[in-house]
Formats: sequence, C-alpha cells, structure tokens
Amino acid sequence: MPHHGVLKPNSKKLRVVFNTSQKGSNGKSLNDYLLPGPKLQGDVTLILTRWRFFKFAFTADIIKMFRQFDVHESDLRYQHILWRADPLQPMQDFCLTTVTYGTTAAPFLANCTMLQLAHEGESTHPKAAQIIRQQTYVDDTFAGVDSIEKALIVKDQLISLLKSAQLKLGKWSANSPDLLINNDDSNERSITTHTDDFVFTLGVRWQPRSDYFHFIAHLSASRENYTKRRVLSDTAKLFDPLGWLTPIIIVAKIILRDMWLHGADWDATLPEELVDRWVDFRDALPLINLIRVPRWTNVHEKTQWQLHGFADSSERAYGAVVYAVTPGTSAIILTAKSRVAPKKEETLPRLELCAAVLLARLVKHLLDGLPHLPHTVNL
Repeated sequence: MPHHGVLKPNSKKLRVVFNTSQKGSNGKSLNDYLLPGPKLQGDVTLILTRWRFFKFAFTADIIKMFRQFDVHESDLRYQHILWRADPLQPMQDFCLTTVTYGTTAAPFLANCTMLQLAHEGESTHPKAAQIIRQQTYVDDTFAGVDSIEKALIVKDQLISLLKSAQLKLGKWSANSPDLLINNDDSNERSITTHTDDFVFTLGVRWQPRSDYFHFIAHLSASRENYTKRRVLSDTAKLFDPLGWLTPIIIVAKIILRDMWLHGADWDATLPEELVDRWVDFRDALPLINLIRVPRWTNVHEKTQWQLHGFADSSERAYGAVVYAVTPGTSAIILTAKSRVAPKKEETLPRLELCAAVLLARLVKHLLDGLPHLPHTVNL
C-alpha cells in the first residue's frame, strides 16, 4: 500500500497516511476492489443537538480505534507495505494486521464493530450501549445527563464496556471537573473548567469552562486576485453544521450565486462590483468571533419546554430556524437552514411556501432524534 508521512505545523508527531486510492500498473487501486459497506455513522446534527439537552456533558476519543480491530486473515495479503528505517538498509515487507484508515471499507468495519459491541453489552451496560449507538461519531463520544451522580455512572459504564473490547478513552473534556476524576487515560491531556481552552466537537469549537460554542473566522489575509474558485474556497471554510451562522453564510451564498450568473471562469478575476461585495463581507466576518451559543438548552428530562419554529423568504433567499423555549428563560437556537432562491424567477408566495416546507422538514428531523420531546410545537 502506498503511504507517506504528514507533519503538522507546531507538532512533532508524524502521521502516516495510507493512499489506497492510488492507481497501480493495471490502472486499478485497492479501493477499486473493496466494498465500502453501508454508512453507519450517525447524523452530526442530531448528535450535537441531543448533546445539548443535558446539563452535565463530557466528550472523549476512543484511542487509536481503527488499529484496535483485526482484519480477517484471508484479507491480510492486501495490506502489505514496504519499509526501511534507514536509506542504506534493504526494503522489508510488512503486513498490517488491523483495520487501516484510508481503505474504503475502514469506516464501515470500525463502526460495525462498535455497534456489535453495543449490542453485546446492552444487558450489562445499557447506558454505554445507548451512547455508542446514538452519541458516538466514528471515534468521538459525546455523553451527558442531568446530574453528576448519573454522569459518573454513565462514564463508568462506558469505560467498562470499551475496556471489555480492549478499547480505551482519551482526550477527556467536561463542563464539570467532577467528571474528569479517575479517568483511564492518565497520560492523555484532559481539559477542565479551570482553563479557557477550546475543544473541537465535530468541527465546532466548544469551551467547557463557559459551556458555550464559539466561532473563529480563518480566511486568507491576501486581498488580491479574487476569483470564483477562491470565493468558493473561503465560503467552504465557514463550517456550521447546525446553521447557527445561517444569516451570515447566506450572504456569501448569494454572492456566489451572482458569480455563477455572471458566468466568470473559475480562475478569472471577478468584476469590480462582485469583488467589492465580497470584500465588504470578508471585512465584517471577524465579528463572528463575538458570537456565543450556549451548549445547554436549559431543558431537563421533566421540563415542559416548547419548540418554536419560524420560516420566511425574500426574493433572493429563504430560510427556517428552530428554538427551544423553556419557562422563565430566553429562547435558545437549536438549528437553522437556508437556501438561495433558484435561478428561475419565482413569486414571493411560492418562495414562502418553500420556506415553510424547509421548516417542516427541519422540525421533523429534530423530533425524530431528540431525547426529550417538547410539550408543544409552535410553527
């Protein structure tokens, strides 16, 4: 298998990447012969949303998860690599005996094994099995409950069930220091409420100390050579799976739509009018650093909370947003979505109907996965 090393900036750890999509002398790659299997990963939006419905929350990574699962003996012949520790030494042939990230079947094999573990541990570790099925995305685990006592029980079950399969959890983070006591990863760094550090939870920045989600704009400082390719690349960097930045990102999408309508080539310099609009957007983008979204929705298991949804449209775009509203507290955004109006000119009433459909689908998607259903739904 072709492989190479990747060294990240400000890091001494070398990560090995296996490129099993590289074509061989016959024009085929290893991935061309492998079946990918069905997608077993959970929905990122539902995992994050469910995690927000618990007062006490913690996260952890399954340490080197893929490498903990053996590959069937009959398939080992496909996982050979050539290696030598010194350029003066002869090449040696090694065989990788575990699931290798980079092969197209790796995500299915790893996730299927985890689901089998949850199935076998259902009777002895019910809480842990539920977390593996519903609150784990590949090797990232997100758990939460409404009391410290229950959280410790869940944590102990999770550690015990994974330990039965020779798996360990690391990189613990929690919004309460009580949840970081007696971890099974003494050599792993844990983030507590005593620091201002951030952790990335499925691509979203979470600060355990404040228990808020934060955003930071990372765009190139260069202000030259604005092309459609560069604008699309900058827009893609605004990762927002739950749509909290929808009112901001939709502006970028509208500018992109106008670039398509203009018909500019990918690498051609954009017209001055489009460049000015994009520069104005970029200059204002650092303001998202001030946005804070609470992780916890203030909803307990017995809270009679309400789900409020809104939808609206303009001639250029339409969108929908859903809030969790609890007695005596302000509304907290759950999720939002937007769409740019189609190139074909539509009437405003029709676009408003499109917004209503978008809201209905958004609410149904949430209700199918929430841990605590609302007392009322108001749209």
